[in-house]
Amino acid sequence: MTADPEQLNAVGARISMTLPPLGQAAGLARHAVRVALGCWGLDHLAENATLLVSEVVGNAIRHASTGGSALEVELAAVGELLRIEVLDADPRAPTLRDPGDGDEGGFGLVVVQALADAWGVRPTASGKAVWFELRTARPAKRGADPARDGNRNSVEKDMSGDRPMPSASRDSAGDLDPRRPNVARMFDYYLGGKDNFAADRQAAEKVLAAAPDVPLAALENRQFLTQAIQYVTEHAGIQQFIDIGPGLPTRTNVHHIAHRFSKAARIAYVDYDPAVVSHGQALLARDHPAVTMTEGDLREPEKVLADAELRRIIDLGQPVALCLTLVLHFIPDFEHPQDMVARLVDALAPGSRVIISHVTGDGKDREVVEQVTRTYDGATAPLVMRSRDDVRRLFGECAVVPPGVVYLTQWCQHTAATPVPGDGGTRWAYGGVGIK
Repeated sequence: MTADPEQLNAVGARISMTLPPLGQAAGLARHAVRVALGCWGLDHLAENATLLVSEVVGNAIRHASTGGSALEVELAAVGELLRIEVLDADPRAPTLRDPGDGDEGGFGLVVVQALADAWGVRPTASGKAVWFELRTARPAKRGADPARDGNRNSVEKDMSGDRPMPSASRDSAGDLDPRRPNVARMFDYYLGGKDNFAADRQAAEKVLAAAPDVPLAALENRQFLTQAIQYVTEHAGIQQFIDIGPGLPTRTNVHHIAHRFSKAARIAYVDYDPAVVSHGQALLARDHPAVTMTEGDLREPEKVLADAELRRIIDLGQPVALCLTLVLHFIPDFEHPQDMVARLVDALAPGSRVIISHVTGDGKDREVVEQVTRTYDGATAPLVMRSRDDVRRLFGECAVVPPGVVYLTQWCQHTAATPVPGDGGTRWAYGGVGIK
């Protein structure tokens, strides 16, 4: 890989790199792009550019027919356009994939089509080149040095986790500091995803060292969400869903599940993280007219429900399913999460449902709980484990349907077509469904 000052000084705002045909190639490309854009004064493009190049590189690796061919990535800032090109020895056309069930987690050129000002494919002497352009809004700086610490191998070292990554700059998607663990990206890691940084993985591994069954607990939550959505759709005929704090709508999220049971379902996602919202909007831009994603904070319920884009999708005069899965445990007691839920429910029509899942420390070893919560204290949000009674109180005046507030696996077993007894699985979270 070449990303050194001599090269940049020689050709201006241009960089090229050769990537190995390995899974880490996308990460190496992503970080090199971020460093280069920061040096060129184009850090406002970092989120979209790194996302795009990561997906193109990842798509090329997953679909390569040549087995051992390296990829080449070239960046050039000309005027107010940033052009990024990935040269691939595979001559086949790129795969346009829909981020549905069974996907590996990548979105291929669907993301490129959603985010890039322009993109295309051109043949080369040895294969093909996939390119895209982003409008920069201001010219790039010339002759900047992406290796400010004097170490030309800094990109590889940062991605390997040998030392902290450089501080992220503010871009159009908000503050994104890869040195600080992000709770949404940690959850992505638990589910086997790739939308995470070294700091997220390191923090998640600390959690897993204390509680190795956390990834199973994450899967239990997805199963609970699936059966809860099926329940409110089939038993209450609900066609509208508001999901607050969903993270990235990538793997078996509410719209994937709801549309299995009703093609007419409408879904509004709300997240407070601008980077998550920007990424999510790009993923939903293709073929999802009845699904939207807006920026909003659970701490401001009235503002969340007043959003014009949410109201375009959701009719608050009709029953709604409000989904608050694995999100309320990031709200400390002094911010009164029960009041937040009550204010949201007050604005919903009678017959609406509230779906809640929440992490608990009930019955867990005290040292394990302390290690897990201590790790989250250094992340973007603290983790507040609550008892079963505390979780029940979050439903306020809503009547909780049988079997009540129980461990997630117990709820799923009770509502299955053929209920079977069980011990509650990992017992890391409670769940329940309430009726207004």
